[in-house]
Amino acid sequence: MSIDEPYFLVVYVQPGASSTEFSGMHGDNIKVRLQAQPQENQANEALINFLANSLEIPKSKIEIVSGTRGRTKKVKFHKSSPKLHQLLLSKR
Repeated sequence: MSIDEPYFLVVYVQPGASSTEFSGMHGDNIKVRLQAQPQENQANEALINFLANSLEIPKSKIEIVSGTRGRTKKVKFHKSSPKLHQLLLSKR
C-alpha cells in the first residue's frame, strides 16, 4: 500500500464504559471501550480523539465513514503511522 492510499479499520465501540481503551476483538473487529456517552456525537468525537492519540495520527486525518449512529464503525485514515500498521497487523 502506498503512502497516498487511505487505510480503513472497522471498530466495534462500547460507549459509556468505565475507561477508554482498546479491549481486544469483537468478532473480526477491534473493540474500543469509550467513557463517552452515545449522544450528541460524543462517542464519535471521543473515538477520533482516542485513535489520534493512540496511533499518533492527527485528528484531521481520521474520519468515520460509516456507522456514525451504530456501534460498528468504519474509520478511514488519510495518513499512516507505525502504530497504525502494528494495529492492522495484530488483526491478522
